[in-house]
Amino acid sequence: MMDIQKSLINPIQAYKPKESALDTDNPEHKKIIEKSKEFESVFIAETLKFAKIGGMPKSNGGDTLVTDTFDGFMNKALAEGIVKQGGFGLADSIAKNLLEQKNKI
Repeated sequence: MMDIQKSLINPIQAYKPKESALDTDNPEHKKIIEKSKEFESVFIAETLKFAKIGGMPKSNGGDTLVTDTFDGFMNKALAEGIVKQGGFGLADSIAKNLLEQKNKI
């Protein structure tokens, strides 16, 4: 008998990120790509924060500092996972634009 959990497809694991067209062998390009991904991760974490997706429920009279801290860590981890899976494409766009601007100088 087939295990039901194994038969379900996890959409995050099923998604294969597209390869970047940027030159990842070039150390300068690699650094720009890395920083662009960090920016995208922060952007996604802030988007999750304001969208109030997930997190600990706010109880009446509870310690909001603890829940806010937990939510911040969770949003950061979720955002990093999203970026590792290809993100929204923001990092690639930023990196390409930065490299184009650098080449024009």
